[in-house]
Amino acid sequence: MTGGGRGEGGVKPHRRTRGDCALGESEACSPARAEIDALAGATVTEFGANWCGICAGAQPAIVVSFAAHPAVRHLKIEDGPGCPLGRSFRVRLWRRWCSCATALKSRASCGLPMPGRSKQMASPRWPDVTIMQQAITHVAVDERGSGLVEFTSQVRAFVDQQSIRTGLLTVFCRHTSASLLIQENADPSVRRDLECYFATLAPEDSTRYEHDTEGLDDMPAHLRTALTQVQLSILVEHGRMVLGTWQEIHLFEHRRAAHRRDIVLHLIGE
Repeated sequence: MTGGGRGEGGVKPHRRTRGDCALGESEACSPARAEIDALAGATVTEFGANWCGICAGAQPAIVVSFAAHPAVRHLKIEDGPGCPLGRSFRVRLWRRWCSCATALKSRASCGLPMPGRSKQMASPRWPDVTIMQQAITHVAVDERGSGLVEFTSQVRAFVDQQSIRTGLLTVFCRHTSASLLIQENADPSVRRDLECYFATLAPEDSTRYEHDTEGLDDMPAHLRTALTQVQLSILVEHGRMVLGTWQEIHLFEHRRAAHRRDIVLHLIGE
């Protein structure tokens, strides 16, 4: 479609508006649906955008397909929100799923296949597109007092329920007096030594802290959380967490009283 007289296929050019415009042209054209319907013969109207990677990736296959059918008129129209021409052909899911969509208007047989019909001309193949998926949930971890509580099985069950094969899992603790650790679970003495070590780093000593609103263990719990972490990132490969042989996921409770801790699990990938 060009800017002087009647464009390719006899469609009259229009000035740029919020509507549709021709791909690859500095002066966009927005033919009315009535003008498209008035064209004689077979016309394929392709909707897309120059900046769309999917649209660009489909172009080689589209060019090859039309090369074998020179009699078929091919109009390339830039589509976007508020474009009446695209909407009149029921082109949908713009922005949410960006894609090249074609609308075929035929008044005579042209050899172009309609869905489920002739295979005289190969349909354009879409380029490989990675569709990212994500899932999120909350799990409750109950503990009876300070110490390490292993909850790997709950996290593993969440990952197993998803269809994501490769991705990144985030485990997030929504508290300021409990934290997360990946540690050995085979020998209980490892957990005991860790608990004793952090008790030495941040002891319960009323002479050392100003903050004691919730008791003697209040401020030491905040310090031990600050020295560890409230978020873990774990790779997922072949649908499973990439944990080492002895690695397990633990909640590190720093308060003496029993609590129920809220842990958020978020998985993203493909």
